[in-house]
Amino acid sequence: MARLCSASATPLAISPLRPSAPFGAVNWVRNARAAGQVTLTRGRHSECVKIAELGPDESAPILKEYVQCNGIVRPYFDVTPDAPLTAFAAEALRHPVFRVVGPVGPASSQ
Repeated sequence: MARLCSASATPLAISPLRPSAPFGAVNWVRNARAAGQVTLTRGRHSECVKIAELGPDESAPILKEYVQCNGIVRPYFDVTPDAPLTAFAAEALRHPVFRVVGPVGPASSQ
């Protein structure tokens, strides 16, 4: 029987509906990759959505802006906020970014 787990992902305001993993390929990332879907919850609203992982070139500008806007995650990256996009593309292997592809169906609110 599958077990429901909760983890923090960051849907980026700079890039709507693109959850990212600034702390690397943690458990929720491995589960999301295997399932191809996640349940996003904010407050009492939950939505189950299909996701697709972005490649390094697509992830690079998103990660760059994320590091520039969120100083708290900078220690987890090996680049500085003003590094070129090629450096952020290399970081994409360690900090996956996902695009929401579409809804799976309703998820129960708790």
